[in-house]
Amino acid sequence: MKKTALLLVTAIIIITGLCGCDSNTGENYFGGEGELKAEDYLIYDENNVYINLGYTAVKKYNKNANTLTIACETPGCVHGFENVECKAGMKYCFFNGNLVRIHDEPITNSDGTTTTQGCLYLCDKNEKMVYKNELPEGIDKEKYDNGIGNVFSLGDDHLVLFNGVYIYILDTDFNVKYTIFDIGNYSGGVYYANNEIYYIDNLYRLQKLDMESGKPSPVDLGGMKITEGFVISDLLWFSNEAMTLCSYDFKTGEIKEYAKNAVRLTGVGRCIEYLEYERGDVYLFNTETGAAIKREDIDINSDYLFFLNGEYYKYNDTNGELTLYEDDLTTVINTCVLSD
Repeated sequence: MKKTALLLVTAIIIITGLCGCDSNTGENYFGGEGELKAEDYLIYDENNVYINLGYTAVKKYNKNANTLTIACETPGCVHGFENVECKAGMKYCFFNGNLVRIHDEPITNSDGTTTTQGCLYLCDKNEKMVYKNELPEGIDKEKYDNGIGNVFSLGDDHLVLFNGVYIYILDTDFNVKYTIFDIGNYSGGVYYANNEIYYIDNLYRLQKLDMESGKPSPVDLGGMKITEGFVISDLLWFSNEAMTLCSYDFKTGEIKEYAKNAVRLTGVGRCIEYLEYERGDVYLFNTETGAAIKREDIDINSDYLFFLNGEYYKYNDTNGELTLYEDDLTTVINTCVLSD
């Protein structure tokens, strides 16, 4: 999935696990059949795949009927984030085997000004609030509110809340375990690899978080700065200050350089999608083979790529077209267009 700061403000959530709040049979939270699961930003059940971009209504792709619709079963519903009754208009992530709804509620103060209160809800038949956000000590409460912003999981044990000023990392009981202040502006820049937590700081350095003390220590990248990156197969794939696509091996510390002028990186399946800065071409870089293939059929501004169960999905958020590819990302399996 993508794009810049994808998650929930633009989404990139990392979602894994099973949704334990739904039974294996019967209707689930989105009205589909069977238990909800998730992979690579796609929620799915026995017959449906739910496209959760985080800033537009959730889409439901029915694999059997080859149809794409808004994932809302309410007749006459006006879909969108301004409608608090529309499930498709909400923001979601998966954490520790549960579907979690992220809600930034606007609140009007007595003086007429507005603020935001962020909360997390477990999505069972009856939703349960499990977290209410509060600013950390040292943050100006007159300047900032309690909104959450970007949310994504680090495996099954840690949940990241990134609001642009600080990072909270929650444990499985939704308690704040770590607080990070020296953050950069790349909202996806927190990683879990080799049983450790890493993040990109405000000086574009990779920091390793001590899991006991919560204190960071810089990782030696030979002076390289990281502007954006994704973890695939225990390697950090990133673009540096020279716009070179590089990999960093968390286990050995080895750094390799690959494509030049690579910006706007997106990790999907085994591939890195990137924009060639000088010519504006879109490439898919295979992290297993090292081959970069130019893709004229991908619009980096409106096409979103996902990987699920050995298949690639491409969804165009402008024209509502969904394309399914086989694992080679060339052979088309199906296409359909969003309908009312």
